[in-house]
Amino acid sequence: MLIISILSLIFLLYTCYFAPARGAAEVLTERTEVSPPSVTPSPSPTNTPSPKPIIYANVLIDPGHGGDDYGAEVESPSINEKILNMTIASRLYELLRRDSEKVRVSMTRYGETTVSRPRRVEIANETADFFISIHCNTSESSLARGISTYFQTHEGVDKPFTSEELAEVIQRTTVESTGARDRGIQYDAELYLLNHTTTPTALIEVGYLTNPEELQLLLDDDYVDLLAEGLRKGILEMADRVIASHK
Repeated sequence: MLIISILSLIFLLYTCYFAPARGAAEVLTERTEVSPPSVTPSPSPTNTPSPKPIIYANVLIDPGHGGDDYGAEVESPSINEKILNMTIASRLYELLRRDSEKVRVSMTRYGETTVSRPRRVEIANETADFFISIHCNTSESSLARGISTYFQTHEGVDKPFTSEELAEVIQRTTVESTGARDRGIQYDAELYLLNHTTTPTALIEVGYLTNPEELQLLLDDDYVDLLAEGLRKGILEMADRVIASHK
């Protein structure tokens, strides 16, 4: 009995003095071990830049006449304008295809097909940032020679440049490339293509079939290369202005 009494006394003392301290420690431990509320982190913004849109100028080249429409003709040698126009335009087309970072080039015709003037205008107005029509000239005088470029002012007001500005640049770069006589730019109210297009348009007469010396130049591959390169330089200069207007 004495032993039981002593054990009971020890238990009572332990309960009174030690149990509260242990309970507090347990509470403290519980408090220190509480996890913070879980928070789902927001996704970090990515710094990857959006891809830049590809910007280029849509250029339409028109080899004047074609198919049933022979254009100007001379008898000796037997030459018609449509063939020369296509030769120059095709050379220019191949050059511009190498400049695909700046231009997308197309033509109103690619062979001996007849394309109406209304259809050429329709293609230009629907697809082109600007439009170049290539022709050869004639005169009653065999002394007439040189390059001239024609324009009107029917382009839309939202265009990056006017037809007159286009004509000025094309005239300058082609004359510089060939060394031909500079006959300047001219306003023409009668030419169908110029009178009906709403995109900037220039019609260039690259030389006179009725001038024997100039005709021989137009039949020379090296001179055709100079014409095509001069036209290309002017087109790329204006393409830069189209691209800048989209930035």
